[in-house]
Amino acid sequence: MVCLGETGAVRIQLSSTGYDSGRAVPCAESPKAVSLTVGLADLFSMRVNAETGGSEAVFRWRLDHAPGL
Repeated sequence: MVCLGETGAVRIQLSSTGYDSGRAVPCAESPKAVSLTVGLADLFSMRVNAETGGSEAVFRWRLDHAPGL
């Protein structure tokens, strides 16, 4: 996950049972990738909340299978 923007962060929450596994992804002009590893063996939901202080941001994410599965 990466967030391209001037300031702030994007908070990601992944869940299949209501338990929140989340992380804040900082926004920057030169973004760095942030990984969030969770064990979800069923349907899941992803919630994204932006906290960028009114500035624009572009958020990208990718879902991968765990190695060996």
